[in-house]
Amino acid sequence: MKTLTRNLALGLLLASTLSLSGCAGFPLSSSAAVSDLLATTKATAACSYQPISYGQTVNGSLSTTDCVDSSVSGDISYADYYQFTATAGDKIYIQLSSSSIDPWLMLIYPSGNYASDNNGGGGTTARIPATSGYYSLPESGTYTIVASTYYYDASTGSYALMLAKEGSPASSALGSLLTIIEYYNSDLKHYFMTSDPLEAVGIDQGAAGPGWSRTGYSIKAYSRINPPSGTSAVCRFYGTPGKGPNSHFFTASAGECAIVKQDPGWFYEGIPFYVQPKNGTSCPAGTFPLYRAYNNRFAYNDSNHRFSTDYAVYQQMIANGWVGEGMVMCVNAASSSGSQTEREVRQMVDDTLSIITGAGGSGVTALFSDIFSALSNPSSTCPQATSNPPLTGLQSFPPSLTISANYGTGCTSSTGSSMSGSATLALSNLAMSQASSGAPINVSGNFSLTLNKVKKNGVLLGNGQLTGDLNLAISLSSSSGQSSGTANIQFTNLVLSTGTLINGTVSLAIASNTQQNSSVNITTSAGPVILSLQLTENSSGAAIMNTTSAGTVRNYSTQISNLQLSPKTCANYPVGGTITFAKGGQTSTVTFNASCDGSYNYVGP
Repeated sequence: MKTLTRNLALGLLLASTLSLSGCAGFPLSSSAAVSDLLATTKATAACSYQPISYGQTVNGSLSTTDCVDSSVSGDISYADYYQFTATAGDKIYIQLSSSSIDPWLMLIYPSGNYASDNNGGGGTTARIPATSGYYSLPESGTYTIVASTYYYDASTGSYALMLAKEGSPASSALGSLLTIIEYYNSDLKHYFMTSDPLEAVGIDQGAAGPGWSRTGYSIKAYSRINPPSGTSAVCRFYGTPGKGPNSHFFTASAGECAIVKQDPGWFYEGIPFYVQPKNGTSCPAGTFPLYRAYNNRFAYNDSNHRFSTDYAVYQQMIANGWVGEGMVMCVNAASSSGSQTEREVRQMVDDTLSIITGAGGSGVTALFSDIFSALSNPSSTCPQATSNPPLTGLQSFPPSLTISANYGTGCTSSTGSSMSGSATLALSNLAMSQASSGAPINVSGNFSLTLNKVKKNGVLLGNGQLTGDLNLAISLSSSSGQSSGTANIQFTNLVLSTGTLINGTVSLAIASNTQQNSSVNITTSAGPVILSLQLTENSSGAAIMNTTSAGTVRNYSTQISNLQLSPKTCANYPVGGTITFAKGGQTSTVTFNASCDGSYNYVGP
């Protein structure tokens, strides 16, 4: 289904109902059993299976003489089938790209279970797993790859299919980016930085003691889950209680890390993130040098360090009596440099994007994809998913349904992502109906979603609760019928990837399959976010967001213009458009440039 409701703000509400109603590319009649909703397509003609091997790219073409896949409603698509033999644990990715068709990619396991994707590689490229990284194969035996078109449109045309394995020349892993937030304690005169959003919220609420506040500085670095090759682990230490200083220390030097581990005054806390190593006195292209200054208070057992990408800040610390220790590592993007206004704007951008892409965006939609995949596979352990009542054998949807999923401390899900935490979805007063085959599915009811430290590839998706109601008519076809209706979300102490605590509401009005209006009225610890948004879908499946009237973020007047969101191309950052912030007669504008490394262009005071 090519509609904003799947990938953007409404994704949170609809992920459950759309997955239950077959919005995985397979239209359904109203009489279909629940077990059928999670079933894969079956070929309706005898098909030949072509061999494919790791590292191979096949240039193929769909034609009217190919295999035919048929939906429940009778619509068809043409398909080519490929097979390869693999061992459980092999880490692979599959990519299907085309300039003439909208590709649909499916990987069928030896057991018959499957994974699938539409535009996970961006544009008209399907990818398993979506966006980046590797998919860990769960079984040994013969796998089948199905190369087809999205939503049974019977299109024909050429394509390129790539199968790659980790370590092969064609493969490359991309880690997820974290925001590292800096704090200052006015009582201790100490600096501290954290990549853990929940730790940040705790500090904001006084869990680390009095005197701590955010400085407005932050940097970007890679998650410790699947970091890119060539990056360096950062070791985090804390002064041993009763022996060491009341302070933290970070180093990306393996040698320095080993030395500090031997010092009884420091307790090793692990690896919080990864960075690019410095190359002598320079950093790789696209990264920023991170400088380290030392307060020179070892004699008082009060050692503390400050890290900054802003060389002027580094020089200022030296002028204030600190010892300059030079460039110690390279980070992906910096919001440290510039004026206080620029730092505030950059923090507001991160918070706003976190709300747009996190609270109901592609991340939570992927979470539900995992959950329903696990429900269809009783042997799944990532996550361990249960439903009450059980879905198996049901002929109609019950008025109340509770679904729970637990990833534990970490595991690799069916989508190839490293997941941790748990989630519970409770639906009540649920009513679903469909007038006839192909007609919109009417969905209404109430929901409650509780997220308990759910992380994807080391990045927090959410912690807290969302409740609400929905009354929707969902069209499963982009060629017939229109989706419409309303939904409301209430956020209660929800924490997202930037460590922002959110409370408030988002109201949604679905005008059609390609247009959605949203009213955002939430509060954060830094101030309000009040926005009226319109989202429209373009021909490539990306969403274009605009404010329909002047909004407010903190105490800035805010306008969003042609912000292009393509979550499967770039999960956390827009690929085009601008956000403008104005206050006191001064205007700041950020422009996005299709970069997924957290960077964008800033113009302003």
